Order: sequence, then structure tokens, then C-alpha cells
Amino acid sequence: MKKLMKAAALAICAGAMMCIAGCGADSPRDLALAEAKKMAAELGEKNAKFTVKSEDVGDTEAKIVLDGDGSKMTFKFHKEDGKWKCKSVK
Repeated sequence: MKKLMKAAALAICAGAMMCIAGCGADSPRDLALAEAKKMAAELGEKNAKFTVKSEDVGDTEAKIVLDGDGSKMTFKFHKEDGKWKCKSVK
């Protein structure tokens, strides 16, 4: 029973750490999806849905292509000081 309790406690602690740390929320894919949703909200489309068509991520460069309701958006990112920055949107 003690092993089961320890495993449950470890799982809860690991989940809490991932929530606090962000756990991958700054990947180019996540940034592109967030930016696309933000752009759609500014245009009045609050329920717009986007899917990732292609994803090409290197060490310092990334290209993400999204499809949203038939329109294609291409995001290009570069890594600056360890963080991904959006370079261009087409």
C-alpha cells in the first residue's frame, strides 16, 4: 500500500511541476496556434479552429503551416536567446 501511495504522490508532484513550468507551451507549434487564434479573435472569429498541416523544426529555425477553415497560414520562427520568436507570417 505504501508503494502505491508513493507512486500516486510522485505522479501528482510531477503533474504539478509540468503545469507550473509550462511543459512545452513555448514550442513553435504552440506559438503558431496561439498567434493564429489571436489573429482570428481580432477579426471577430472567436471559434476558429486551426490544424497543423506541416511542421519543420530545426535547431534555430522553424516553419509551421496551419490550415484554418480553408485558409493556409505559414509561420516562420527563429530561436533567439533560447526562446522562439516569430519572424514572419504569410
